Amino acid sequence: MIDGFQDLREMLPHIRLCRELSPGVLAEAAKTGSVSNGNLTTLSDFLVMMATWCYDMNYRPTRRLAIKRGLLSRIRRELPDTKPVRDLFVGITEELQKTAKITTVNNRKGDGIMPKGDTIGLHSNWTGTGGVTVTAFNKLQVARTSQTIELSARDLAALGEKDLTKIHVKDSIGKELLCQAVDTDGDYTPDQVIFQADFAAGQTQDFTATAGDKCVYTQNQFRAYGRFVRERFDDFCWENDRIAHRMYGKALETYFRERLVSSTVDIWSKRISRMVINDWYMVDNYHGDTGEGGDFYSAGQSRGCGGNGLWAADRLWVSKNFVNSRVLANGPIRVMFELTYEPFAVNGVMVSEVKRISLDAGQNMDHFRSIYKPEKPTCLISGIGLKKVRGERWDVNAERGWLAKWEPMEKNAGEQGLAVIVDPNLYEKQTEDQLNLLILTKVRADNTASYWAGCCWNEGGQFADFEAWKTYVDQFAQGLLSPIEVSVSAR
Repeated sequence: MIDGFQDLREMLPHIRLCRELSPGVLAEAAKTGSVSNGNLTTLSDFLVMMATWCYDMNYRPTRRLAIKRGLLSRIRRELPDTKPVRDLFVGITEELQKTAKITTVNNRKGDGIMPKGDTIGLHSNWTGTGGVTVTAFNKLQVARTSQTIELSARDLAALGEKDLTKIHVKDSIGKELLCQAVDTDGDYTPDQVIFQADFAAGQTQDFTATAGDKCVYTQNQFRAYGRFVRERFDDFCWENDRIAHRMYGKALETYFRERLVSSTVDIWSKRISRMVINDWYMVDNYHGDTGEGGDFYSAGQSRGCGGNGLWAADRLWVSKNFVNSRVLANGPIRVMFELTYEPFAVNGVMVSEVKRISLDAGQNMDHFRSIYKPEKPTCLISGIGLKKVRGERWDVNAERGWLAKWEPMEKNAGEQGLAVIVDPNLYEKQTEDQLNLLILTKVRADNTASYWAGCCWNEGGQFADFEAWKTYVDQFAQGLLSPIEVSVSAR
């Protein structure tokens, strides 16, 4: 940004091209809605003055265009991230939207940690079918790939199309992007459209959403998929273009050759991006590596890769195998499903559980939500675990809410990383039991526990060592606390 203001000093030679804010500039802007030229001494002062010019935009189409192009967001990201700056820009934004007939609505955060792609949206009150402009801003000074942008039915109401499977999205140069209609509430009607984009550090991008023919996908476009596998004694298996998992159903509890009672999370390791679940189950030879990867992990009675339970009386209480499943979204970008468990004892209190699990394309972390129903009111503590392995190395960051580890794999298959991320505001402590490294976290008042867990394989092509894996986990955690900011306006 500074390079673009080199000529400013010809007009205002006393200005220093730096990011410091002079005392009194923010106060003057907040009080009067403007900044006096005599108070300008730095580039940041000048940027604050530019932002206040929005108060003088009296022509409504001009205000709409300013919102569409994200002018305030572009100015704000060049200024220090302090509370006075944020407060000033909230006030200017509200004034700009009010007279442009746009209202601000926060997308539902729900469970405390916002899922990758959850956004703050500006929803248009206009009607028409000319398309809507979606402006997305990466507030972090780190590059972020495969970021999922979520648009609600309300965001897209201006298109006049109730069937969200007919929504299309293009980028700023007119290239159509892969998008997916998602049913988030289980009523078999999509209520959200998602698409993905890569962002440079601090980057803002514009997209256009329109209505057209129903989206039809080819098999090669799928980057996320999952299904119930009855023929393998009630497995539920899911994957994206990087990782794969499975969890175990009721039938495996009594299978005489391989009886397993566990709500653990298993790992399948992939070195290719295409979907492999159906092929691997068909040939039934996935415990050996034929070049695509395989099942080299034995989760057993442990929590595996992010399985959870409830912590009470200084121990972890866990459910058995799931008894029912249903799929809510099944690619090509996001797979999302629910697993239902029979009530299990937690220190004398019976608790039932439904897990909602989702995985987006291009990511190594799954989003887990456990919705608990205790038979009587009680405070719950969730324990999320990673299986202990000989030779492992691990690290914990309480400030960001993550636990990450690096370990040798079975069958000399290489090395792998595992991680758990929780809301740092709910973080209790890191502990362990006989089988697992654990993070303990408070369960919210609505008895919902939300967290992220995932894995990588050093032969998968993304992460070669523990340091690279920790960097990814830490940046993922930062992204949860600072999601992509999105505004939506009619064209």
